[in-house]
Amino acid sequence: MNSLALGLGATGFVGSLAAWYAWERSHRKTMKMPAGIDLGRSVPHQQEFELYQNVLSLCARKVRICLAEYNIPYKSHHIDLIETGSYEVISRRYLTINPGGLVPTLVHNGHPVYESDFIVNYIADQAAGSGISLTPADPAKRAEMDIWIARASLIGEDAARDHQISAGQCIPPLTVPLFVASIRYIPISRILEGLLFHRLKERAVFFLIFKLIGMSGVITVPRFRAIVRSARDAMVIHLEALEEQLSKSSADWIIGEQFTLADVTWMSLLHRLEETWWLKYFLENHQLQRVNAYWGRLKARESYKSQIKAQPHPVIDQGIADLREAISGIPGWRALYQGS
Repeated sequence: MNSLALGLGATGFVGSLAAWYAWERSHRKTMKMPAGIDLGRSVPHQQEFELYQNVLSLCARKVRICLAEYNIPYKSHHIDLIETGSYEVISRRYLTINPGGLVPTLVHNGHPVYESDFIVNYIADQAAGSGISLTPADPAKRAEMDIWIARASLIGEDAARDHQISAGQCIPPLTVPLFVASIRYIPISRILEGLLFHRLKERAVFFLIFKLIGMSGVITVPRFRAIVRSARDAMVIHLEALEEQLSKSSADWIIGEQFTLADVTWMSLLHRLEETWWLKYFLENHQLQRVNAYWGRLKARESYKSQIKAQPHPVIDQGIADLREAISGIPGWRALYQGS
């Protein structure tokens, strides 16, 4: 009798668990969202511009910088990535804003706007006539700006390849060391949520592996080292191209005298290299004097101070410190950051 009761109880528990999972799945449907503004949907809003963003996200930083450069006030909604605490991007609430489960999402007069490169150009269009312009009037220079934006942007969703095409494509592998250092502070239960509900489940798998084997274990994985080396060596080529471009223009900014959306994009990218300790390696081991001076000018801008430096995160700050210790104390990490 007791065995029967236990069996029935276990069956009921499993059934309840399956019902819960089916209900959650039905309310957490995700899909890849195309770049653009969705005029067919309206979401709750209080201000003309509202930004759903994350302090660590490279793309969210780019949009925050752009809004600041145009002096556009906005209401910020911080949405956690697993790297900063949880999979809030796949919460039922956030998926009503962006069914893709990604940040950033700009909401303009209630309409969601997707994909950071589209968003910054959208902001520039909305700010026309404001007296501030981050886009050249000359069509040739505008085309040149677009090339440099593309060179700092991600390509697709597989960051293990195509590093030669874009500096932005190098960023995910070069950020992995910081992810590995930071994920130790995130409960494993929150990582498992991604395995259940995230559209890109392989990312959750990687974070789970990072959590389980830690800094000392990850660096012993040949596949990991190979991908990071590929991104590291390709980034040298992209930074050397930036060095040449700055030399050609003989001016403060990528396209010349005018600070443009290209500089907004590279500000976000260069900061990511600095916080992951790669920029130090690139500047010390390669002839990038103009890039170094350019980075100094970017850091002096108010948009950098208010939208990046003034928005720290305790988990990421601890991860940055832990990564520095690993580079100093773990031979494999030290070799990777010394070019081996």
